[in-house]
Amino acid sequence: MLSSKGRFYTTSGAYLLELDIEKRTWTACENPAGVPLYLSYTEGRDGTIYAGSYETCHLVAFDPATRRAADLGMMDPVEMYLSRLATDDKGWVYCGIGVARYNLVAFNPRTGERRQLVSEQERKTGTCAVSSGADGKAYGSIDGQEYVLYEGAKTLLSEGQSAPPECTGAVGWGSILNRLPDGRQVGKYSLDGKWFEISDTKTGKTRRVSIDYQSAGPNVRFIFAGPGGKVWGASGHPPWSFTFDPKTRKAEILGTARSWQAADWVGDRVYSAEYSGGWLSIFDARRPWTGEGKEAADNPRVLAEYAPDINQPYAALVHPDGVHVLMSGWPGYGYIGGGLAIYNLKTGESQLIKHTELVRDQSTYQLAVLPNGDVVAGTNISGGHGTRPVAKEGMLYILDWKTKTVSYRTVPVPGAEGVDGLVVARDGLVYAISTPPVLFVFDPKTREIVHRRELGEYGNIAYNGLRAGPDGLLYAVMTKALLRITPGTFAVQMLAEPPGPSRAGTAVVGGRLYFVIGTHLWSFALPHK
Repeated sequence: MLSSKGRFYTTSGAYLLELDIEKRTWTACENPAGVPLYLSYTEGRDGTIYAGSYETCHLVAFDPATRRAADLGMMDPVEMYLSRLATDDKGWVYCGIGVARYNLVAFNPRTGERRQLVSEQERKTGTCAVSSGADGKAYGSIDGQEYVLYEGAKTLLSEGQSAPPECTGAVGWGSILNRLPDGRQVGKYSLDGKWFEISDTKTGKTRRVSIDYQSAGPNVRFIFAGPGGKVWGASGHPPWSFTFDPKTRKAEILGTARSWQAADWVGDRVYSAEYSGGWLSIFDARRPWTGEGKEAADNPRVLAEYAPDINQPYAALVHPDGVHVLMSGWPGYGYIGGGLAIYNLKTGESQLIKHTELVRDQSTYQLAVLPNGDVVAGTNISGGHGTRPVAKEGMLYILDWKTKTVSYRTVPVPGAEGVDGLVVARDGLVYAISTPPVLFVFDPKTREIVHRRELGEYGNIAYNGLRAGPDGLLYAVMTKALLRITPGTFAVQMLAEPPGPSRAGTAVVGGRLYFVIGTHLWSFALPHK
């Protein structure tokens, strides 16, 4: 947020930062509440800076005059997103909250009084919007109904009653303050490309300005062994898709699209599951990356969208029948229970199976195919962003491929929140790792768990952390160890300790195990059996 005093406020993790733009100097670094980060900002009519947090829904205040920061408390005891803020000229602060059950809260910083302006019966999935008006009042929107917010109360907005918004300098997600003091405007920009365009409204001329900065880059989200004998992967925020060729040791940036969260491939075609919106796309590796779209010539090309049942995918799988692609993951913001999508490559038709038909109130995280063509899946109790789990423990289920219905369910590890790694090995058994980390082996014929082993000493399993290698052995990337698992004997061998916490994997290419630490791709030369 850019304040009326010309100071810029932002967040870095738990820290509220103040930047003196003219001096290019950070002038405040405060941690009043110990929250993960701040989502929203506004400036009070008296110049106080207010910020709303993620996860704990805390409201904090920073006084630029006294240089003091204060935690004003939780505005909602359950919700996670305090994503909208506004004030009136009587000193009240209004909090727009979501996303599982929206809320609108008025808070008086002078007295500490908190008022909930939405009844419990009204609350449902979504977020309440609030804004400061130039008339000294604030305005709010609850499920499409507009209100005037003043002196800690709400009244219905009558026709013609609204006022122009007060310019608070707040910059929301995906927005920009683009008007400069001399009237020029910033138009197109690319932080990744390190440039922006500035237009002179008087002359009508536009020029591109180059900028430069140093950054470690975005964290790599996941990797997999893909077409051309390469390691494929994607970063998150901003999302970039890339390949690494072990033979030439060269990396290639393919392009940016929606954030790849999972992928599978056949031949030269990569099927990616993307956040947000639960997109399923196809990329033809024989053709250049042209940018994602929905037209036939686009590469990647969007095949289907599955939000809100699937908003942030976790798994993608090409079925061995060569006709169907499966995708699963978390549902949309505020929703509990993720679905399973099945896309027909020949007809372009989709079948979406909701969580109520799979495992109620859980999200399907892992997918694999049994020798008979049925699908085995692992779930997690997590719901969409901004929700808290309803179920107590994750499950393993089998989807009958002919009927597309669940034929079997079981709790593989009592008390575990989910299954975060799953592979069908060459012996026909299902090997999986739960969270907290327990290796378990499931026999789909007898439908029994035939083996369990604690893996806590190796840390947690990385994202996409368990995969079968070309040698038929299984490889697990854990935060503290690289493991090899032998089907049949269930033996677990620690191959190496990574030089840092590994959060993503896993690809086995050219005799090397590839994994990720932060922004870097690492590899380990696999020893002989």
